[in-house]
Order: sequence, then structure tokens, then C-alpha cells
Amino acid sequence: MSSTNDPLNVITNPPQTIVKVHGITSREEVNGQLGVAVQYNLERGRYTVHMVKTQTTMALKTENLTKASTLETYQAQFTQITSDPRVRQQLVGYYNQVQRMLPGNMKPEYAAGGILVLLLTIMYFIGFTKTLMALSLLLLLGVIIGPDLLSGDWKVVLHNFPRRCRETIETSAPFLRGKRFWNNRIAMGIVLVMLAFSTKALVTPTKRPAASFNNNYSAPSPSISQSSSSSIEDAYKLGFDDATKGLEFGTSMPNTQKKRSLAEDDEDEIPYDYTSMPPPASTSSSSPFGFSQVMSIFFLYRTATQLGGNPLSGQFSMEQFMLNVKTMPVW
Repeated sequence: MSSTNDPLNVITNPPQTIVKVHGITSREEVNGQLGVAVQYNLERGRYTVHMVKTQTTMALKTENLTKASTLETYQAQFTQITSDPRVRQQLVGYYNQVQRMLPGNMKPEYAAGGILVLLLTIMYFIGFTKTLMALSLLLLLGVIIGPDLLSGDWKVVLHNFPRRCRETIETSAPFLRGKRFWNNRIAMGIVLVMLAFSTKALVTPTKRPAASFNNNYSAPSPSISQSSSSSIEDAYKLGFDDATKGLEFGTSMPNTQKKRSLAEDDEDEIPYDYTSMPPPASTSSSSPFGFSQVMSIFFLYRTATQLGGNPLSGQFSMEQFMLNVKTMPVW
């Protein structure tokens, strides 16, 4: 809601609302640029705007500013990151720190390219799903042992591993804090079980049942009996004579010839003998309980704790769970 202290309702703390400049005749090059609304000067009736492209500050009237769209906001944030010298200096510091950690002063972009090629190779051999699973495992281990890994002392990493496991799990399940049964060893056991299931799913080859075909299947073989050419010529001749004399077809044909002709007509039909194909082989997984089931149970558990957990005390309440379920928007 706008007020006299903020007519456009764009002032926030910290400043983050992006505005777009327009309608300035004295400096037309500024029109269309984006900036962050910092404050509003009531006496002068102008907004103080930090321009993200030039990294300068301008005092602009209300009629020369409009709130930026969502796409323009993203564009301004990207411009701010690439243009701000402080951000640049921080990125350069991170770059140099990573380069010092790489062997032989290797450039970080070369290392990133090698990691990308390695990921594509792994994805080609084990598949996209297992690659994501492996990355998830690496990220989980990175979150747990990352703070101690920088020290370079593996004794410190192993000593703090149980505590780091407990802290990582408590981040997703805060209600476990302070429980009597909850300690570092139980948290470490849960993490190790998850890692064991994930590793088993990664190293277990995916079995694809080969399509089985019936070796006894035979292509349809028509059996057609061929009459001698003389018998065919005699039959045509007798038929021609009956037609010339106006008699019924087959009158001049002997009885034996009629029977044989009818039998040959029956034999001219092509009997096809198809052998029925076997039903497809039923696929059965070797283990009904694997990594997918573990992750499904984990996400269901996390959703339930988010719906029924008290953010202040961390206690689970069934009343709050039912209330949140009832107030959820319908999909």
C-alpha cells in the first residue's frame, strides 16, 4: 500500500525492489535502465536509485520510475552481480582459493571441464538416475564432512563425523533435538544405513529381461495341390461346350471329374497354421526394498514433520498436522 513516504511502494529493508527508468529528457541514455530503489526523499519528492549497470546513484522523480517486471528483476540481479566490483573481488578471491587447492596450479575452468566430461562419461555407462544418486551421495558427504575436510586432518574428520551427522539430520528434523534416545551414534548409524543402501543401488546392475521367442515358431506354409495341365484343359473344353449348347455348367462333366474338381477347389484354399507366441516373461526385482523405497519413506517422514512440527519447540502435534492438511490448497 503506497503512502506519502513511499508513493510507489518500492522501499524495502534491505533495499531489493527493482525499478525501471523512463521519460527522462535530459539524459535519454538512462531510459530503460534498471536500478534498486534505496529510499524516498519526501522534501524533494525523489527516489534514490542505485543503478545496477553503471553502479552509480541517481535521484529520480516518481513519474520517471515504474516497478520492474519479474524478467527485468532477474536481469537486474544478474547485471548487479556482474557489474558490482565487490562481487567481482569476492569471485576472484574464490577463484584464487580454488586454484590454490588444485594440483599444479591448474585453472579452475579446466578442472570444471574435466569434471563435466567425467560426469557425462559416468552418465553414459551407469545412466542418468544413478548419476544423480551418486551426486546426491557426494553432496550429503560434502555437507557432513565439508567443514572439517578443509583442515586436512582426517583424524579431525573422523572424530567429528558422528556429531556432524546429528547436526545434519537435526536441520531437517528439528524436533529430534533434546530427545533422550537421540545421540551422535544413532545419527551416524542412520547416515551409514542410507549410504549402504545407496551404494548397493549404485553397484547393483540393472537387470533387463531378454525377450524370449518360441524357437518352434514356423512361418505359415501354404499347401496348394496343382492339377495337371491336361485335366484343366479338359475341364475348360467341357465348360465351353456346355455354354455353347446353353446347358447348365458342369452337365457334360463326368461324375468322377466333378468330385475331383470339387476336391481340388477345396485344396486350393490355403490353410495357415500359426503357432501361438509365448506370453512375455514376468519381471521380478531381486530386492523389494531398496534405495528408492528408503528415499520415499524419508520424504514422507519429512513432509509429515513439516506439517505437524512446531517450529519453536520442535514437538510434533497431531492437531497441528490435521489443521495444516485441511488448510492445504487443492491441486
